Parts: sequence; C-alpha cells; structure tokens
Amino acid sequence: LHAALPILSAYATETLKLSAPKVAEDGWALLDSLHPDDRGAFSAALERSARTLTTMDIEYRVVLESGEIRWSHSVSQPVQRADGSIFWQGVALDITEQKRTAEKLRESQGLLTGIAANIPGGAFRRVLHPDGRITYPHSSAYFAREFGISQEAIESDARSFLKQIHPADIENWWMAVRRTAKTLERFDIK
Repeated sequence: LHAALPILSAYATETLKLSAPKVAEDGWALLDSLHPDDRGAFSAALERSARTLTTMDIEYRVVLESGEIRWSHSVSQPVQRADGSIFWQGVALDITEQKRTAEKLRESQGLLTGIAANIPGGAFRRVLHPDGRITYPHSSAYFAREFGISQEAIESDARSFLKQIHPADIENWWMAVRRTAKTLERFDIK
C-alpha cells in the first residue's frame, strides 16, 4: 500500500520537523514520527476512514528528533478518486499547550480535592440562583462524613443538605445566605 503526503503545511515542516521530500514520497514516514503508543490507534483510524470514507478525527503525539513530544489534533476527509486511490484533505493543529494546561488543571484539582478531604470541616461552592434555588456544584467529602450525604446527592439536589439544618436554625441560615449574596460579605454562621 503506497502512501504519500504531497502537500505539507508549515506546521508539519517547521513545528513537527517532518521532511517534506521524504513524506511526499513515503507518507508512512509520518507514522514513524508518532509516539509508539499512538501508532496503533492512528493506523486503525486511518484504515477505518479509508474503508468507510468517513472523517478521520484523532489526537496523537509526535516525537520530534530532539525527543520533545508534541500533541496534534487532525481532522481530515477522505476522497476516493476514479482510479480507486484515496486522498485526505484536512487540518492538523498543535494542541500541545492545551494538553499541558489540562494536565496542570487535573493536578491542581487532585491537590485541592486531597486537601479538602483532609480538613476537619467542609469545602464547597454554593450558588444562590435568581429564582431562589440553591445548588452546590462542588462539595468535599465532609458532607458524606458528617451528614451521610454523598457528594453526588448534594451536588444534584441541595435539599438533601438543607434538610440536615435544624428547624430552629433554618430561618437564620437563609437570612445569612441572602445577606451574603446581597453584600458579598463572608458567610459566617454557627
């Protein structure tokens, strides 16, 4: 099976350091530059796209000659010629910085989750909506530990937490919520 990449963008030649003459003659040279763990998925996606003539949409890593790893996101549409050969036209985007940012975010979230799980109290984000509803889009394990309410339960329906507030205290709690929403002062109630 012959493969060729007769047209390469500056991204392919300058960022990925692919040799235009080399891949113009032998498109499989591109596969050689892929991270070994991504070659199988790339080949499978390419074969599936060729067989079904459907869009190939894939993220993969390219290992530069320097050893640096860059992430690419390629989207291409196959076109079958009259002679039966197939060519793809599409784009490849460098998504390395997005991948690095996402990894840093995952690390930060893991760190914050670990800290929140080990403090004696709870950490949460409470939202008072204009219609008066309260939601907790984030909550720590404190609610499960202290009140027996799972994080999923409190994050999907705040009433599971509000039912835990003693009836004699609920009015003061609501007043404190409304006051802090209006003044943006710290919520502090015992």
